[in-house]
Amino acid sequence: MADDKLTCNDLLRDTRRYIEELVSENERLRGAAAEAAGDRRRLEERFAEVERQNSNLAALYAASYQLHATVRRAEVLLAIQEIVVNLIGSEELAILGVGPGRELVALASVGVSPAQLAALRADAGLVACALASQQPEVGPPSEMTACIPLAVDARPVGAIAIFRLLRHKPALDLLDLELFKLLASHAANALYCAELHERGERTGAGDDRC
Repeated sequence: MADDKLTCNDLLRDTRRYIEELVSENERLRGAAAEAAGDRRRLEERFAEVERQNSNLAALYAASYQLHATVRRAEVLLAIQEIVVNLIGSEELAILGVGPGRELVALASVGVSPAQLAALRADAGLVACALASQQPEVGPPSEMTACIPLAVDARPVGAIAIFRLLRHKPALDLLDLELFKLLASHAANALYCAELHERGERTGAGDDRC
């Protein structure tokens, strides 16, 4: 009977040890699986970030190409509108020039009423801030989403006023800010070159400064 009792105790002890080993191994495998899942998640996030960066670079390249693909003023204005509509995501915008008396002149607009255009001033509001700082300015949505200054040789010549964003776009993102910088540096030069080209066509004299 003692041998039988010892055998049962040994069996219980071995069974308990086996269960404990199974639990320990299960915990180890669960931890390894969680670590692998974390590594996979990090890789997926990194891949998604690289994809976003590639998409952003492609968008910036496309925008730059659009601006410099023509010397026709109407086509440059259309290219600026398409960048704002398709890449930034707004169908309420105005491209403004600055007249000799510092008055604003609407060169082109989309989805903006005459009253909104008439209310814009070069010496007040977000437009004035952008022209003064020569940097894109982001404003309260109730007034204007953003204003991008246009300058040639540090001389303010106009601005792009962006009013409300499309409904499916709740806010500006990093790509928008990069596009603002691109427009600020390239749109004014593209318009300036187009103006020189048109002036040369009118006078019959070419201008190769662009």
